[in-house]
Amino acid sequence: MLSSLPKLADKNFLIGFIMPVLLGATGLLALLRDLPPFDGIYRSLLSTDDFTKLTIVVLTLWAVAILLLLLNLLLYRVLEGYIGPFNRGGWRNTMQDRYIAQRNELAATRAIVTRRDIIVSDALKRDYDRGVLKFGQTWPMRRSMVLPTRFGNVIRAVESYPQALYGIEGVSGWLRLQAVISKDFQGLVDDARAQADFFVNIWLFSCLFALTATARCVLRTWTGSPDWHWILIHAWGYALAAAAGIVAAWLAYGRAIDRASAWGDLVKSAFDLYLPALAQQMGYSLPDTAAQRQRFWGAVSSEFLYQIRMTPELWPRAKSDNAAARDATVPRMADDTPDDNDGDGDDRDDAPRAGARVV
Repeated sequence: MLSSLPKLADKNFLIGFIMPVLLGATGLLALLRDLPPFDGIYRSLLSTDDFTKLTIVVLTLWAVAILLLLLNLLLYRVLEGYIGPFNRGGWRNTMQDRYIAQRNELAATRAIVTRRDIIVSDALKRDYDRGVLKFGQTWPMRRSMVLPTRFGNVIRAVESYPQALYGIEGVSGWLRLQAVISKDFQGLVDDARAQADFFVNIWLFSCLFALTATARCVLRTWTGSPDWHWILIHAWGYALAAAAGIVAAWLAYGRAIDRASAWGDLVKSAFDLYLPALAQQMGYSLPDTAAQRQRFWGAVSSEFLYQIRMTPELWPRAKSDNAAARDATVPRMADDTPDDNDGDGDDRDDAPRAGARVV
């Protein structure tokens, strides 16, 4: 546990969590700076005179960032549309209709591009290639996997990629694949994930900022009613802040989708590059044909997810270097048949034969 503490101060944690917490806390305290105890906290955040108070504020922000890290998965599931306000059947149906429309449009374009009896322009071919690439980055492999939000479908596209191409389930496979990825490549993946975390957390604080500003605007309006002149003087700033928060949340959501797509491209590349290493780490040799590899990784996924042991007859483990060396150095009988050399009723020799080597 304590050995992982340095990771809570590395570059990616600073980018993904500390910076959004600092920006979000500053904005929220600015909205509440006329109310106790937020007024003192706001002054301590902006002042460097009182080192003790500043240290307390910094440690508090760091603790909030850790809490945000612990809630990261929950926040992602909200944005993906599994739970919370975005989990709407109507939105899912709309997204599924878009999925079908775009897939049919690509299919119609493909029918034109692949025709042999007409000359197809290079521009149309490029548009088709870009459309296929964008479709693969935007949508999962099946209509039934479509989620209610764009962010969720980008993540689902990453999760479904290894299963569609190789036959391995994406989420459980990724947890194992990280053990064989090189440190340099893992650094690239972590950097891209940190950028996605940054905009996801900025989206959260922008929503909180907009809600807080709206609440203060409503309270000021209620307090000053019916003096509209007083309301305009004291509430217009909060209304403007609420609008700014909504715009910031919308922009952050768009950037979160873009960064999640870039992060997903690296995850897909990891499956492309390191699946053979995962098979080797598990003690298997990959089959020769693509169809056999699909079945192999499907069996591996069943073992990961449902604890269904892989059939040894179908998927024998590769012989290790030590086992191969042992077979090469320990000779068998001429007819390769076990023999009871010592007359004890046991086919195994109690002592190694001459020329054998104990490993």
